[in-house]
Amino acid sequence: MNSLEGHNTAFTKYYVRFGLVLLVLYVIIAVIRAVFSTSSVTGVALILPFLAAQFVAEAFLKKQGRVPTDSEVTRLSRACILITVLVNIPLALIGLFAGAFDQGFEPALLFLVGVLLVIMLVVNYFMIRWAFGGLAKKRADKMGIGRLEDEF
Repeated sequence: MNSLEGHNTAFTKYYVRFGLVLLVLYVIIAVIRAVFSTSSVTGVALILPFLAAQFVAEAFLKKQGRVPTDSEVTRLSRACILITVLVNIPLALIGLFAGAFDQGFEPALLFLVGVLLVIMLVVNYFMIRWAFGGLAKKRADKMGIGRLEDEF
């Protein structure tokens, strides 16, 4: 059976890999920010889930020898955006308790931050989906790998 449909343990390996790569990328950004005392790298953190998804998509292509199907792309994308949220919550709490957000909290500011976070999540979801879908297809074409549907 070539398809991963219904194989939760195989997907779990990709989810764990995504979470670990994402966490390592966040740590790298934090170290760069701390060492160089700059906040200019903080914006780069917005594309880290996309980069982690590219690592996982590459692993999928090499291990499975094919491009993910549309349902697998949807499943991987949804799980990876959930993992992104689950990784970001503890990191945000660490920042909160470490005093990184000492400007004070006003209701209007909290609403604006909430709206920006939702926009960021939507943009990240589509970038992750693109990494597992369109970019994986382009990478597979370079590697000489086709879609599962193309074999029929």
